[in-house]
Amino acid sequence: MLAPLLLLLPLSLPLPLSAHPPPSRSPMPPPARTLYLIRHAESFENDLMHRLRQGLYELELLRLLNVPGLIDCPLSKKGEKQVENLKAFTSTYALPSSSSSAPPLGFLPALASTGRRIQVVHSPLRRARLTCLGATGYVAPSSRTEEESYDASLLGRAPPAALGNVSVEESELLLEKTPIEWTPVLGDRSVVARIKAFERFVETDIEDVAVVVGHSQYFRRMLKQEKKFDNCDIWECTYEFDPEKKGQGEGVWTISGRVYKGNEVGDDEETSKTSEARV
Repeated sequence: MLAPLLLLLPLSLPLPLSAHPPPSRSPMPPPARTLYLIRHAESFENDLMHRLRQGLYELELLRLLNVPGLIDCPLSKKGEKQVENLKAFTSTYALPSSSSSAPPLGFLPALASTGRRIQVVHSPLRRARLTCLGATGYVAPSSRTEEESYDASLLGRAPPAALGNVSVEESELLLEKTPIEWTPVLGDRSVVARIKAFERFVETDIEDVAVVVGHSQYFRRMLKQEKKFDNCDIWECTYEFDPEKKGQGEGVWTISGRVYKGNEVGDDEETSKTSEARV
């Protein structure tokens, strides 16, 4: 009786689910963050160093002894003009992909119109804060309360509710190299540590896009570039990292291109404002 029953069984039984090979999947691209890096406008310290290079050594040497004043110095007259020109550019900025007939939204509103979260992060130093205010229209409240007495703009200006996906914050991680960090005693160790911490911050706290206002030596070291950004330059960069190593600061920077060319010309010359094609 068993033999006829066996003939009714299928010749091959289906494999259990666990025995089926998983479907092939293409590898996921590494997560990437888009950052717009802006170097601050010319400061008193930049102007002083320029004068020293021109040979005005005796007139300027004593001013170099004011180390605290150099670390957190105001903008020069030329720097104030650079901020005005930068503000004129960002207020009429339009995304490269937008229609030529569409009215320009401005830098932050244009970025925010993509629906992504936009995070503005700036150095706590005055020259970066004032540049951030000019470039974006906003700045975080100062963490250095003694500054509030001489510059009302440093009290903070938050984005309106209409820009609900835009936030502004200040970060000590973006501090520029200090005079003591140029000495052989410390070298670049403390700057490298700040950069590493900032890269961890990008991996864990930046969701989509960040506008970062900081300093030339810091950006140069972070991007491993030979040359510094010009004052008020805006460069678009991407930062990619392995999601399994998120929070370790081991990502890779890629420079996409310059969005705005800051100026290194005389005070009475017109700033060059060119939107360059991405490389």
